[in-house]
Amino acid sequence: MSQLNLFGGVDPDPLTYEMRCNDLRNKWPHGHHFTADDITAKLGLPPGDHNQLGSIIRGWHDRGLIEQTDQTAVSMRADRHGGIQRIWRKR
Repeated sequence: MSQLNLFGGVDPDPLTYEMRCNDLRNKWPHGHHFTADDITAKLGLPPGDHNQLGSIIRGWHDRGLIEQTDQTAVSMRADRHGGIQRIWRKR
């Protein structure tokens, strides 16, 4: 299923991106540390609403699949302008 892009055209199905994220997470070993930048480096940004990635990560956390560490990192993505991001650990 596609969703209408408010700026014109049709975005790919956002569920496909979530499935790709889940596949990536499943490949990581227990205890693996990662940031949102690690996911976008492998899969690119989500189609349409870029907040989808944060929603996916929050869902993993809410379901107990990952946990927060007490560490942060500076984002290397130019569009994030050096913003701080959490470092997560796979359970």
